[in-house]
Amino acid sequence: MRFSPVSYLRGLFRSHEHGDLAVLAEHTFRMQVVCAALEGAAVGIIAYAAYVLKRDLNASDMVVALVGLSVSFGQLFSYPVGYFFEGRDKRPLFRAAVVLVLLAAVGFAVFEPGSIFLLWLMLAFLAAAIVTPARTSLYQSNYVPRERSRFLASVGVFAALLNIAATFVGGLFLNHNPSLVRVLFPFALVLWAASFYIYSKIPARPLRYGQVRTFTIRTCMSPFTFLVRQLRRDKYFLTFEVAFFLYGLGFMTSNAVLPMLYAEQFNASNMQFGITNTILNMAMVFGPLFGAVADRSTPTRVAAVSFLCLSLYPLMYLASPSIGYGYMAHIWYSFSMIGVMITWSIGPIFFSGGRDASLYTGMHATLTGVRAMIAYPFAGWLKEATHSVNLVFCVSSLLFLAGFLVMRSLHVRAVKVGHFVSTPSGRLEVIAEEAETPTK
Repeated sequence: MRFSPVSYLRGLFRSHEHGDLAVLAEHTFRMQVVCAALEGAAVGIIAYAAYVLKRDLNASDMVVALVGLSVSFGQLFSYPVGYFFEGRDKRPLFRAAVVLVLLAAVGFAVFEPGSIFLLWLMLAFLAAAIVTPARTSLYQSNYVPRERSRFLASVGVFAALLNIAATFVGGLFLNHNPSLVRVLFPFALVLWAASFYIYSKIPARPLRYGQVRTFTIRTCMSPFTFLVRQLRRDKYFLTFEVAFFLYGLGFMTSNAVLPMLYAEQFNASNMQFGITNTILNMAMVFGPLFGAVADRSTPTRVAAVSFLCLSLYPLMYLASPSIGYGYMAHIWYSFSMIGVMITWSIGPIFFSGGRDASLYTGMHATLTGVRAMIAYPFAGWLKEATHSVNLVFCVSSLLFLAGFLVMRSLHVRAVKVGHFVSTPSGRLEVIAEEAETPTK
């Protein structure tokens, strides 16, 4: 039988299950494709925020660095949301996100461009953060484990394609007139709100585990005390988070100064800087192929390889004498990020051992917000103190390498002691344990 590329690609976008599982998976995938396309277009335009501030509005290095903090700050709330919505219908989270994003759109349209961008970005990405547990629950409930990474990566293809188109169009408009951010950014956020609304219409299969909790003044601190106890109890997930924390510090410090490098060293236009976003999303088109491989491995192994590859990209930027070489460094970075993007979403599901992954995803996302509060101000301070991105990139490379060493040691130890067990399909999965019962 001859190999057919068209048949192979169709197979990537279809469920190989039977009956209701296949119907639900393919219906979910189709709706998520629409959501991802709208979200990809929105983020492709919003991605210019830091560069517009640096190049067109002459914002300080610290303000530019804090754009990343504004984008990640909302993740601090993912865990409390996941904690109180475990075992509940999560569609109200998508509806709340619609309201928050539309408020941010109004802010961008009404107020003059400037440092106030940080507030509207914080509001929009808070919306994205609170739906993180809800989206993960959809991946967990509607896709079986052996197809989950492939479908997740396939959805990302459509987000990437629309992101590329929006980046190109947005760059053209901003090169012509930077003040058009007051039109482009609100338009992008309306698209994002539409994405969240469609997400709220996707049916979810009930999960086996999940405890319904009531939010009161007395229980408002219980998510954080439970977080500490759970991380102490699940040493393997704690180590996974330590590795991701180190990687995340490296990722955030390097990304904080990237707009400064392109503006100061390469003197790039908005469109030229936008090409970096295009490169990243073109790499994501290959995500389903990586996802198919990831489905036969573990998040720990995939993440370890990705972290090791990422440790080279800051050094490649340091050695770049021109923007062309910078783009080559970004190509390496973009393909290295495919594995990270898959494991960022799949890792908490993997370690949840079959339970509702809202708690694990919430913890994972909240720690993203914690490291953002460290990495972005630190990168901004270091850049202003040294008047150069060189030391920032060196620190970033060391952090990526440290993340690799921790993740690699976790994988080897977990396999050795039998915490990761082989399934009939040959995949490794975490031995499911009964979760601690949190305080209601």
